[in-house]
Amino acid sequence: AAAWASRAEATAARRAEALQRLRALPGVEAVGAVGSGSPLSGSWRTNAITVPGRPEFADAADQVQIREVTPEYADVVRLRLREGRFVSRDDRAGAPPVVVLNEEAVRRFFGGRS
Repeated sequence: AAAWASRAEATAARRAEALQRLRALPGVEAVGAVGSGSPLSGSWRTNAITVPGRPEFADAADQVQIREVTPEYADVVRLRLREGRFVSRDDRAGAPPVVVLNEEAVRRFFGGRS
């Protein structure tokens, strides 16, 4: 477990350095990264979703696509926020988990309610 954590920390440090170098380039307005399959690649991870108090979503068919992104990702792809917040620099290992849902997921799993 310690070796994995050390590799993860080294990878995060390399990613942060690369992003910083890209931000420093002339004309660059925003830099972000996707850690698990870019939206247009056709590749992504999925995970079953569970909604507390809603056992009907305990089925394995209730899957969502997962993308791990840097805080700047929303700026790069120009996402619009309808409600809540995007991922921030404070969202890191050890902090409470953060989820950003699209409108379809909110309708499907929460009946359109926050």
